[in-house]
This record gives sequence, C-alpha cells and structure tokens, in this order.
Amino acid sequence: MSAAPGGHAVPLAASTALALIFAYPEQERDNLALARLAREELRHFEQVTRMLRRFGVAHRRLRPGRYASGLRAAAAPDDELRFHSGPPRASSLSA
Repeated sequence: MSAAPGGHAVPLAASTALALIFAYPEQERDNLALARLAREELRHFEQVTRMLRRFGVAHRRLRPGRYASGLRAAAAPDDELRFHSGPPRASSLSA
C-alpha cells in the first residue's frame, strides 16, 4: 500500500513557503506568516508520517498527474501574468 497524493502536498506547501521567503526577502511581514505556515506544514508532515508508519503505509515518489503537466505545458516561462502584480501576499494563502 502507498501513501495518497495528499501526503506529498504537505512538504510541498512548506517548500513553497520557504521559496517565497527567499525570493522576496523585503516582504518581512508576509515572510513571518510564511515561516509560521512552513512550520505548521512540517509538523503536519511529521504527524502524517507517524500515522502512515503505524498503519503500514509507505511513502513513495509520485509522478505528476496529467492535469499538472498540462498546466505546466500551457504556462510559458516568460508568461506576463506570472507575478504581474508582485509576489502573492501571505494573507491570501490558506493553511
């Protein structure tokens, strides 16, 4: 038995929060919120990992779904809409 894709979203959320912190260091207030979000997501990852271990469910690497690869293919690297109005605000992110 293997872990559901949702188990992979938790570390990805933490990784994205950290990437935004490093990409926009001048956004101090937002970065504090992103740091809290990253810590919360990593704690959740630890909880999920312990539960999966207890139930004998192993984590495994998942390939991106067709939906995600289609979105990546449709988004040009120089897409003008990407961060057009600046970085996303931490207040608009949901935990």
